[in-house]
Amino acid sequence: MLVRNYAARWGELDLVVRDGETLVFVEVKSRGRESWGRPAEAVERNKRRRITLTSQAYLRELTVPEPPVRFDIVEVILDPGAVPEVSWLRAAFTVEGQ
Repeated sequence: MLVRNYAARWGELDLVVRDGETLVFVEVKSRGRESWGRPAEAVERNKRRRITLTSQAYLRELTVPEPPVRFDIVEVILDPGAVPEVSWLRAAFTVEGQ
């Protein structure tokens, strides 16, 4: 993990990690039970836009050439009495307009 809870004008990045040469911006979403919908469903268009704008602010701070990037979502379902379910959705979305 490179960064946790990076904040900028437009929002916050939960995690910034590296997968080989790729810089990965990870949104972590949890729900108390799956009957309320999958956590990733909460990462709607406006949220994706804020994440991509914030990631661009992070990239401007780098002192190295801009690496390839990816946007992932980690879903956590915390259903009482059950073992937590964790799913990592690679390349869950792309930058708006690309």
